[in-house]
Amino acid sequence: MKSWLVLLVVTALGTVVGVGLTYAEKKRGVDLFFTEDGRARLHQLEAARELQFGGKAAAKVVVVGGAEFDFGSMERFAKMQHTFQLKNIGYSPLQLSPSRTSCKCTIGEVSKHTVPHGEVSEITVEWTGQTVLDSVDFSQTVEVGTNDPDQPVVRLSIKGYVTETVRALPSELVVGSISSQTTFEARFLLFAFRDEHLEVLETTWENAETANCFDIAYEPLTEEELAKEKGASCGLAAMLTIKPGLPLGPIKQTIRIKVSADKEALLDIPIKGRAVSDIRLAASPQFDPERGLLNLGTLERTASSKAVMHLYVTGEHRNETHLSVGEVEPAEYLRVDISPPKELSNGKTIQYVITIEVPPGLPPVNRMGGKGIGLGRIILETTHPITKQVPIRVKFAVE
Repeated sequence: MKSWLVLLVVTALGTVVGVGLTYAEKKRGVDLFFTEDGRARLHQLEAARELQFGGKAAAKVVVVGGAEFDFGSMERFAKMQHTFQLKNIGYSPLQLSPSRTSCKCTIGEVSKHTVPHGEVSEITVEWTGQTVLDSVDFSQTVEVGTNDPDQPVVRLSIKGYVTETVRALPSELVVGSISSQTTFEARFLLFAFRDEHLEVLETTWENAETANCFDIAYEPLTEEELAKEKGASCGLAAMLTIKPGLPLGPIKQTIRIKVSADKEALLDIPIKGRAVSDIRLAASPQFDPERGLLNLGTLERTASSKAVMHLYVTGEHRNETHLSVGEVEPAEYLRVDISPPKELSNGKTIQYVITIEVPPGLPPVNRMGGKGIGLGRIILETTHPITKQVPIRVKFAVE
């Protein structure tokens, strides 16, 4: 008698659960999941269904085909996408809430946020082929929150590698502090990924004023060098030569290389560093020698600003090196005075004191170097046999 009574109760309970869950699925779980009473009702229904189905009532997510997608290779800065399928193999509705992506991934579309038993939600992930510095390996993740008690977060992964028709390694040349009086060499590599032939059609220099201080030569890569670059089909080694005579201060130059491989491409390779020599401008609170920048700040029209700088000349040409004021721009705002030379350290060093002043009473001007606004510029001419000029950039404004 008791067995019949238990069976009758379970059957009735199953009927109630079925009706309740059918209603919940039709409503897509919105009322149940977003109110406190609704969540309590859902928990009761899930508990009843768990009794009916032997502990299998919870939502359970699986990623059809796997949670990692290997796209192989793609062009740098190109866009790609992939659709993951998340299936609910549990008996309660599966709730999906995409929560976080890495910086180069976005979630383009989610077909279902509530997934009934046995159904699939498609999540489309989009990304752009960018990598850190000169790396070619690409790896990004997307996190999707779920109500699966065994897997509250599903991590979807994208991986592969990024290539270009042609790329330079490194993508910029950092040469540090180099002497403007001696020759300096730096080697970098060019790789092609779409063709078995790479040809340099033209090499030019962005800064024409210092182009005569640079030279470059190319030769084929060795098999060992080529094998180190993932996906490369051929390549060239480039030897950059920086000749004596660069102006002191930051090196402002970019190599522009036009090449032909699978198609024509233009590579811009910045050169970053600083030229130093026997002539040196000392640092001060207003002057940054690494940037060659003198900051006079913002002045009232009735006020003036003055900076005192110290320039030192050493080496075998110190006694035959003399300074004079060359280009000054804007000349009406910047007054430059050079003191007579003074011997220091028993004549091993020659010191000059450079005074730069913005006089009072001038019209407003902005030379702070913002977008479309140039800095002031002072060029000190020298009689040094190699270092002919000492440039100073000046940042200031008059209000």
